[in-house]
Amino acid sequence: ILRMVSTRGESVLLLKGILFADSYYPDFATRPMSDIDLLAVRGRDDVLFALLAEAGFRPSLHHSVQYHSITFMNREGVFCDAHRTLPMLDSVPWHRVWRETELKRVRGVNVLALEPNAMVAHLVSHMHGHAPELGFVLLWILDLMFVLRRFADELDFKRVRKLLDDDDELPVRPPPPEA
Repeated sequence: ILRMVSTRGESVLLLKGILFADSYYPDFATRPMSDIDLLAVRGRDDVLFALLAEAGFRPSLHHSVQYHSITFMNREGVFCDAHRTLPMLDSVPWHRVWRETELKRVRGVNVLALEPNAMVAHLVSHMHGHAPELGFVLLWILDLMFVLRRFADELDFKRVRKLLDDDDELPVRPPPPEA
């Protein structure tokens, strides 16, 4: 998918998983992944969805479609969460939330990643959003630790807090109904 996007002159923003396995963790195999998380460049979600379809991915019947993302699955059972947007970043100018990133192991592809403040805000929001049903997931805590360690000198926690304050999804969701 990444090579196809790059050869077509498109860009995609990597979220978590493959980005962290490739460039943050000491070895690719030490960061497990259950899916691929991609964010389309603003206004280019139709291109990302078309490229996923061309690569053999179809919308998954096992997941609900959300206004900001669709989960795709291929024949081998690989899931890809393709995000149209991250709601917490909708009010922020696009050029302020991403930067080009050179992957260490997956070479020759054009990828984007969240800039460090947006990455920290996204990781915190993501973890907090899933906390009622999953608790605090050690893997996600490690992801946050690797980002904090790598970008300690660049982080502006006032900016992180502002991004989190603007996040409509951050308040604790009600617990799921009893089974």
